[in-house]
Amino acid sequence: MELKSFQIDVPGRGTVDVNFTLHFNNNSASISEIKVHNDFDGGLPHHPQLKLHDNSWQLFAQHPIIRNNEVVVVDEYLNDDISKEIVKRLLQFRDEAKVR
Repeated sequence: MELKSFQIDVPGRGTVDVNFTLHFNNNSASISEIKVHNDFDGGLPHHPQLKLHDNSWQLFAQHPIIRNNEVVVVDEYLNDDISKEIVKRLLQFRDEAKVR
């Protein structure tokens, strides 16, 4: 297990810091405990997960909302440019770890 991090500069907005844990299993690697912090209001969740959705890896988060006076958990797959860049970099780290 290794703790990893990277930063994305978003022109005109600020930076996004991403921290995560890289786990090693035999000849494979997996990612967990993703933490995202941006210094601007970008709408990114602080603790997304990396999930395979419709044959592509995407960031995934669950949000509790109140609907009809009940708390309901809503699933959200993030497909904006910043989320796509985060996924791209996470998968690069994972794939590089597999090569070791």
